Formats: sequence, structure tokens, C-alpha cells
Amino acid sequence: MNQMKRRIRIYSHNPHSQSAAKISEKIPECLRIRHTNSKYVSRETDIIINWGASEFPFECNVYGSSDVVSIQKDGNAGYVINPLHAVSKAIDKRKTFRILYDWGINVPKFTSDLLTVRGWLSKGYTVVGRQLSRASGSKGIHLMKPEDYIDATGGVLPQYPLYTLYRKKMDEYRIHVFCGQVIDFQQKKRSVSDERWQGDNQIRSFDRGWIYTRENVVPPRQVTKSALKAVRRLGLHFGAVDVGFSHKTEQATIYEVNTAPGLHGATLDSYTNKFMEFIL
Repeated sequence: MNQMKRRIRIYSHNPHSQSAAKISEKIPECLRIRHTNSKYVSRETDIIINWGASEFPFECNVYGSSDVVSIQKDGNAGYVINPLHAVSKAIDKRKTFRILYDWGINVPKFTSDLLTVRGWLSKGYTVVGRQLSRASGSKGIHLMKPEDYIDATGGVLPQYPLYTLYRKKMDEYRIHVFCGQVIDFQQKKRSVSDERWQGDNQIRSFDRGWIYTRENVVPPRQVTKSALKAVRRLGLHFGAVDVGFSHKTEQATIYEVNTAPGLHGATLDSYTNKFMEFIL
């Protein structure tokens, strides 16, 4: 009996994702699943690339739509690349930090407790208030400096779902991991010629003139090792891990694990080549 041809689909949490569109274009017969008015009906043999979604708006019986599974390269079974419940942990920084911390992976000191925040401020530390625990980049980030709270032990503090203790900025890398391998890496550097750069090193984001570059970049071993561990412990097949590194302590710190990173150029090629290696 002939095996049924496995269909390849990609579903993105963002219907306007340019990276998902580019992946769909580069992988033969890889179609995007629409958010609305979709006629897609899943088959157990389908391969679905999950681009940052914690749930599907359609009924799905493909392996990995509910549980974390290993990618099956053999046979005719389908699978979800990046299972839903693994992505749901990665996109919530509170869950990510807690899981990685419990596994002994270094993350920023974090809390949701205002008393702890007051304690940090009263000791002269700057605190990062995160208004959106699921946002990436600089969205919803508020720097809380001790001088802005004269009486930090009794003053009214803004209520956010997550706070992290600010650390003096280290080198910052983005390590792209796919199934236990580092497939690409970049370092975040400021673009001095970019008019968006505000001379601010505390919040390093694209809208503030910071960019990722790979020119003359060699990430320390601790950085790549921590990134590989983070992706594995979250149960992901792939992820773009933002990692800080202190040359003084030789310690790597995980900031975020992205399940729908922006892709272009060589990084886009690295992902599509890996997808095709497993799919075709």
C-alpha cells in the first residue's frame, strides 16, 4: 500500500508574520494556515510548523498539538514542530524564568511581589517592570530607578505582572537552536549611525537603535551551552535564545526564548534548510 503524501503547513500566531510568509515561500508546497475563513482540516500525517502559537484555532489531531513529542523522521506519522504547550511556556516570561531557574539555568532575578521590589529599590537597585509578561523586545518595559521613588519602602509602586532586577548590561547574543544544534548566532550591537539610537544602553531594542549582527562574532561557550539547555528544558524543537554574558563573572544569563523570531538573509536560510532537512 502506498503511503499517503504528507502535507506541509505553517501556522503563525501573527497572521501578518513576514518570517512565516518567507518560510512558506522557500519550502516547496508549504502552505500557510489562515486565521480566519480557513478550509484546513488536519490529518494525522500532516507536518505543521508552529510559528509562535500556543493554541490552534482549528481542531487538530497531529502529534504535538497537545503534548511535547520528539520529531519522528521515519514512517508516515505527522507532527507539530514546536508543540503548543511548549510554546505556551516559552512565550510567558514568568513560566520561562521559573522553569529554567528550577533546572539551574541562570536567569535574571525575578518576582511578582511588590514587597520584594521595594526591597530592591531601597537598596539602590534599578528594577525592570514588565507590563506585558508575553511581550518581546522593549514592549511594555518600564525602568524603575531608586531616585524616582524617594520612599521606596512606603511609596506607591506600579503594579506589573513581572519585575526583574536590572543588571548592568553585558554582551548580548541571540543563539538560534534547532533540535539540539546551534544553527546560527548573532550579537546585539548599537547602530551609532542610526538616528533612533538614544545613547541608552539600558534597554537594547531595535526601536532604540540596537541591531543584531554576525560580523566578527564568536559567542562564548557558556552562551551557546545555556541556549541549548534552555530550548531543551522548555520542550521546544527550535528557538532563538537571547543570552547575556558577563566577562567579569564568565556567566551567561537567559533573557528570553523566541519561538517566532524575525528572519532574513542567512538566518532565514538556516531555518528553512533545517526544516527541509527534517521534512523532505
